[in-house]
Amino acid sequence: MMMMMMMMMMRRRRRIMMMMYYIYNRFIKNHKHLIEMAGQSDPHPSLFSAEEIEFMGEDEMIEFVPNMRMEPLNLISGDYGPFFPQMVTQVPLWLEIALKKRGKCAIRPPSWMSIEMSIQPKEKDLLETLAT
Repeated sequence: MMMMMMMMMMRRRRRIMMMMYYIYNRFIKNHKHLIEMAGQSDPHPSLFSAEEIEFMGEDEMIEFVPNMRMEPLNLISGDYGPFFPQMVTQVPLWLEIALKKRGKCAIRPPSWMSIEMSIQPKEKDLLETLAT
């Protein structure tokens, strides 16, 4: 029982790290002009610390399935909701994590986090390596 819980925690941690890596790469691609303006010509992962990447990634919109009915949330960052049980809704990652900790929703992983999507780049790299 304890071993299963540890494995679930490790999988969840790995999913979150994959999500953060994807969000960071998307951020770099979308904001390359800002990096160049700051005097950095080559956007490498060393530009930001892990904490900064995590902070930027928490604003990524994620789909989730609420377990409760709740009126819209009017926050500084925007309005989210209303929430209805079993109806897919998009909220930022930070809000989804807060609701998940309270047991008020279920996580719905993004499509790019599927096994098929993670295998494709590996197969592509293998084919490129074999072609050379």
